[in-house]
Formats: sequence, structure tokens, C-alpha cells
Amino acid sequence: IFIWDLSTLSTLRVLAGHKNGVSALAFSKDGKRLVSAGMDPEKTIMVWEWKSDKRAESLCKVSLKTSKVFALGYNPRDD
Repeated sequence: IFIWDLSTLSTLRVLAGHKNGVSALAFSKDGKRLVSAGMDPEKTIMVWEWKSDKRAESLCKVSLKTSKVFALGYNPRDD
């Protein structure tokens, strides 16, 4: 996953973790976290704190036993 600054066209962060691409993304209301759904056989969902100064690592990773995920979202009432 590449996070870009559209005003400068520079890469802000690269998030590596999914094996076969990503089918859905969603940013939290404050923009600090990103959730992604992978297209790998395990159908992984990963939560990233992508604005952190630390190395970009997934905060949470789960594998689903369901069909593929094509939409994700955050609850707009959560901070």
C-alpha cells in the first residue's frame, strides 16, 4: 500500500503486509489509522497506524473464513 501526498506527488509511506494486493481501504475519521483488506487466500484485514514515526507495521491482523472483502469502513462516531 502506497500513501501519497497528492500536492507534491511524493510517497509518504509504504505499508507492506498483504501478499496478493488489496481489495478495500478505509481511513479513520482523524486520518491516523488505515484498515485494509487483502486479496490473499487468508483474506487478511490489517489495521495500520500509518502516520506514526515508527516503522509502519500493522497494529492488528486477522484472517477471515468468508468470501472476499470489497468494502471497509470506520464508525463515524468513533474518535
